[in-house]
Amino acid sequence: MSLARVNTLLRLGSFVVCGLKFLQVGYKNLPVYGELVVRRAIGGLLLLGWCGTAIHAEPAACTPATPVTVECVQQLPNYSFKLSVATDASKATIWRLWSDVENWKTYDTILQYSHLIDGADFVVGAEGYVKAKGAPKTRFELIEVQAPTGFVERLKIPLYQAIELRRYFEEDADGRTVFTHEVNFRGSLRWLAHALLGNNFRHETVRVMTRLRDLAESQEADSDANQRPAA
Repeated sequence: MSLARVNTLLRLGSFVVCGLKFLQVGYKNLPVYGELVVRRAIGGLLLLGWCGTAIHAEPAACTPATPVTVECVQQLPNYSFKLSVATDASKATIWRLWSDVENWKTYDTILQYSHLIDGADFVVGAEGYVKAKGAPKTRFELIEVQAPTGFVERLKIPLYQAIELRRYFEEDADGRTVFTHEVNFRGSLRWLAHALLGNNFRHETVRVMTRLRDLAESQEADSDANQRPAA
């Protein structure tokens, strides 16, 4: 998802909300037809927020043998969703890729660059920037770090809104590594951001998780090949 699109849509949503509130206050002075239009516009906007959580049915569980698709994304309460992916790679390899901020672009290919400010360590409170293609750079903060099992990154976006990206491991009965990417919309306009951006974020999350799994497995396969004695 382009961060430029996030910024534009949130600003647009703010203008729409403010405009409708203004009209709602004074709509009794409008003609009957105008009153009807305003009522329907306000109702439609509220319905849009409700749809952000209501229109996504809970998917069937995706097994390790199931291709990773948007149908594997699970809707969560409070304008959030998550995707869990099984891999043959180790947790240590996934964590190394997660915590290597400057190389996030190797699997999140929409990024041009990402880095922590002043070469900070990957710890709680560290801040940095991500720059997506066609978008201005966006500041983020690591608000939780539980090495080597998970972390939470908070993206700061306009109008005092935020998107929290939570990454962690889950248990798997078959002994495989299962890593999860959870997206949480935060702020007073989170319902609007979720309704407008949620679908695109789901598709991008599928792409990122698939590339991360493939990269981790490829790196481990290369490492194993290099360690084998020559015939």
